[in-house]
Amino acid sequence: MIVIERESKTEKVVLEPLQTEPRLGGEGSGAPPPYYVATGQAGHAVVGIDLGTAFSRIATVHQGQPVLVKPDFFPSVVQVTPNGGLVAGRSSSQASDVLVSSVRSKIGSEWRFDWGNVSYGAEDFATALLNGLKRSAQLRLEREISKAVLTVPTSYNSAQRHLFKEAAENAGLEVIQLLNEPTAVALAHSYFFPESEGNFLIYSLGAGSFAATVLSISNGIVEIKSASGNSKLGSEDFDDSLLIWMIEEFEKQNQVPFEYTPESIARLRRAAEQARIDLTTAPQAHIKAVKLFSSRATKGSTSCTPYHLITSIDRKAYANLSSTLVDETMRHVERALAESHLEREEINYLLFAGPPASSPLLRAKLSDLVLHKHLNIIQSDDSWPALGAAIQAGLLTNDLRDFVTWDVLSVPVGIQLPDGKFKPLIARGTPLPVTAYHAFASPDGTINASVVQGESELAAENTPLADLTINNCPPTSAQETKVEIAFCIRQDGIVHYSARHIGLGVNLTVGVHQGERVPHKSSCTEAKVQETNLTVTDAAVSDLEAQFAAPAARRAKDIKALRQRFATMQWVCHFKFVEELEKLYSQP
Repeated sequence: MIVIERESKTEKVVLEPLQTEPRLGGEGSGAPPPYYVATGQAGHAVVGIDLGTAFSRIATVHQGQPVLVKPDFFPSVVQVTPNGGLVAGRSSSQASDVLVSSVRSKIGSEWRFDWGNVSYGAEDFATALLNGLKRSAQLRLEREISKAVLTVPTSYNSAQRHLFKEAAENAGLEVIQLLNEPTAVALAHSYFFPESEGNFLIYSLGAGSFAATVLSISNGIVEIKSASGNSKLGSEDFDDSLLIWMIEEFEKQNQVPFEYTPESIARLRRAAEQARIDLTTAPQAHIKAVKLFSSRATKGSTSCTPYHLITSIDRKAYANLSSTLVDETMRHVERALAESHLEREEINYLLFAGPPASSPLLRAKLSDLVLHKHLNIIQSDDSWPALGAAIQAGLLTNDLRDFVTWDVLSVPVGIQLPDGKFKPLIARGTPLPVTAYHAFASPDGTINASVVQGESELAAENTPLADLTINNCPPTSAQETKVEIAFCIRQDGIVHYSARHIGLGVNLTVGVHQGERVPHKSSCTEAKVQETNLTVTDAAVSDLEAQFAAPAARRAKDIKALRQRFATMQWVCHFKFVEELEKLYSQP
């Protein structure tokens, strides 16, 4: 504050120190960041969102502290209502037979969900989930939410990140950054435990994704040194290995073939998940699953005979079942360690992220790799990814400070050569943001380039990102068009493109056609359920046609639509299909 005191004809200027440090915006300033005022969002909340495979969480910075928004977690499932609407979470007020889960692992794939005349992609379900999270948080905060930082699996490619960002924008969120999950965990740890500094190995195993990350934390700077992971490997795969073993045990005990109905698979999956959890604290897990079904049904009937499974499994047997999956995670750990250029004795902290990572089997394997007498082992909290995202949101909006994150590219980006080979332009482990340049030449004034992302030497085995086209380029003096294309990867891991004419030095317009989606790989149990549903619905139609007169032409269309609705959906009870079908057939 400046106080001016007048003494006769002279003025004395007195400077008094401010009680708080002056800032442009945020905590202690008395005003929001300038761009919030300009956009009319001064009262809006900025949040961090962790959209997990099984559960989702949302956090924000309140009074200078990152906090979770109640409820602490939100089921990552979407109900499909009878009229084809999408409702996030499990709502008792909505009558629905269909629950779609594991949405995040399907983003960027060819997976579709058909309901009548409507076809949904995974991004539509992600939008519904994010919209549900947003609405729930707005009710708790009593404020609008306009901007967010979202966590993503480390191994998400640029196409998946772009689609996920679009899904959030369709839910009314402006995504100010995408943040890799292990980076969010490290940021939260650095915030809550600032005294813990050094080199970290983060072993992150969630329900649907895995990542091994090596990083260092010093004076609030979180520097990612290397990262490797698999966005389609998670604890659900460990449960699947146990589930397959349980089906074999069921057939041995009951001497009947197992019927792959959605209800039976759901009961076995719950039992498998509980057994995996029990084995983290006990040497043996007891398994009990009732009302399972066999395909032995009487002729002319669509009912199934219920059976039960009561058995147990110890850690050694479970280790044998999941050894292939564990070895796959260890491969990523070894690669991350090698690319970090750190000796194993230089790792100060081993941080386990996600409840499945606390398995004694996994800890024993990791001990063989990095254990030494000065190693500190930490188990993160489930809320850290969301809190880390909220901290990053606070840093970007001036609500927090004194922390910085430096991330790296986890999957190489390059182009397809004429012989079909993959030429990397930006290697895995490159710090972000980064821009790479590559010169292209063409004799006819048109430049074409195919951009892919992946690890294989063959471009066709990697993920197609985009086909680039530059038309009507003036030739150079050698009657050959030469263009330099810039591949810019920002902090969020999304690739952007620009072009410049070599010789003239002018910028050129780049036509970008997004790459084809990759096939969705169903688990063996999903495929079996779909196969069984097709068989059961075919049998139901045959049985009912024998009992009733042929349906009228006006009803045939309804039956076809009903069959399409139920036959290929693994989440639907086929008995419900038969019930609805009987109603149609019995109509006068």
